[in-house]
Amino acid sequence: MSYEELVGVRSLPSLSPILLAHESVLERRWADAIELIDQNLARSESDGYTRLVPGLLADRALCQAMLGQVNAADADIEASLQALNSADTHRDDLALLFSRLSQVHRLRENSLKATEFAERAIAAWSEVNAFKKHLMAVVLESVKELAEANSGSFQATEELRGRNDPD
Repeated sequence: MSYEELVGVRSLPSLSPILLAHESVLERRWADAIELIDQNLARSESDGYTRLVPGLLADRALCQAMLGQVNAADADIEASLQALNSADTHRDDLALLFSRLSQVHRLRENSLKATEFAERAIAAWSEVNAFKKHLMAVVLESVKELAEANSGSFQATEELRGRNDPD
């Protein structure tokens, strides 16, 4: 059995195309990204990736804006915000979404909306950073507790060894 089967990734066929769509956006292959998003948006929802839909729509809006498809970009901006209402979006996905919407609004020369979403993105990224700090503190505390527990085990083991030494 493969790792993918063990963790259930094989049952999620939309994951690879979603990642390819993100890669296409990063590589400025706008039409390719739009095609991948169009082909896999519904499937990603049915695979349980509803939380990613707002961001995918915002990515598609960026691609459309870059290709001069103004009306389609505007429609996807609105669709991404509507999808946000029904998605259980993670903090980092929300930060990315607001960053992307700010970027699209800048392209559309709507400085008021660009600023609004930039401010929302900054606030969301602050929440992400605060969560990371909290998580790191929890992990460090757990590691400390494990080290202390293992230290006691180590000492007990050494004492037993000392008692059983033939010297």
